[in-house]
Amino acid sequence: MAETRYSFCRLCEGACGLKLRVEGDRVTAVEPDRDNPLSRGFICVKGARSAEILDDPRRVLHPLRRIGADWAETSWDEAFAAIGQDLNRIRAAHGPDAIALYTGNPTAMSSVAAFAASAFLRSLGSSRQYSAMSLDNINKFWVAEEMFGDKSFILQRDWEAARYMLVLGHNPRVSIFGQLSTRPRGLDDLRQAQTQGGRLVLVDPRRTETASVADEHLAITPGTDAYFLLALLNTIIAENRHDRDFIARYCKNFDTLARLVRPVTAEEAAGVTGLDADTIRRVARAFAAAAGAFALGNTGVTQQRFAVVNEWAIEALNAITGNIDRPGGAFFNPGAVDAPHTQRVIERDRRSRI
Repeated sequence: MAETRYSFCRLCEGACGLKLRVEGDRVTAVEPDRDNPLSRGFICVKGARSAEILDDPRRVLHPLRRIGADWAETSWDEAFAAIGQDLNRIRAAHGPDAIALYTGNPTAMSSVAAFAASAFLRSLGSSRQYSAMSLDNINKFWVAEEMFGDKSFILQRDWEAARYMLVLGHNPRVSIFGQLSTRPRGLDDLRQAQTQGGRLVLVDPRRTETASVADEHLAITPGTDAYFLLALLNTIIAENRHDRDFIARYCKNFDTLARLVRPVTAEEAAGVTGLDADTIRRVARAFAAAAGAFALGNTGVTQQRFAVVNEWAIEALNAITGNIDRPGGAFFNPGAVDAPHTQRVIERDRRSRI
């Protein structure tokens, strides 16, 4: 007998709601759950075809062991024994930290798997645990820890209420507003903001799909976002457009920030970024004047040479204009659990060599 069940997708942060047709132990169809309050009927092609992944004739259902250039099917008992022997040999010869564990999607989306992975490494005595976020977002975590006190304090953006949205290296029409953000219907939120007077300024070397819905597209020279961001900070501070009350109450080292960005004028940045100085000053002034603004950088600025400087400058821009914990700005979502505490339990405050 066929029955309908409801779940959610684990392939990315979107966590879109799924409506499943189940016959026996097989999922025979996947549809978007239109009643899901988060995704509201949205689903991407990966989630929609997930049932086919389960039943694909090429799916690996048994352990495979490499013998030279070939692969041979083996049993689970043989696989566990061989892997266990290799792990013990490596640990005895090189120490426990010679063994590392990597978890990617969708494993990283399972809370049970996260605790199991941590327990497995702890049993070996290793502290080397990595994930997709180690590659994609390490700059965000580092800046969150240094600037806000804990790497779990990744700020979200209030798209619905924003009056100025400065988005760098991000193509949300394709990536579903992802990368550490559970917002599968983000395009709807963006359009809602625009109908209320919000303005989207997209900074990207390429005219992406998102450029078609942006109010302005700035085709910056690849890899020069740091100069653009520092020039925005310079302009806002030099013209006294920063939020003095917010800075006095919540910020430290503002004088150091002002000194560091002083050499990066709009003219200096224009010569590097390919954007003219008047445009840089205009963006800085509009951002500071908006009644609720945020800057956001994703893949295009988190995976380049100046990734940490980019993220630091983005959050500094949000901070000095008073756009943290402000409607239309950036905010921390505490979620259903104490994220910093949970991370400490899982990671035991391990520090990498780097």
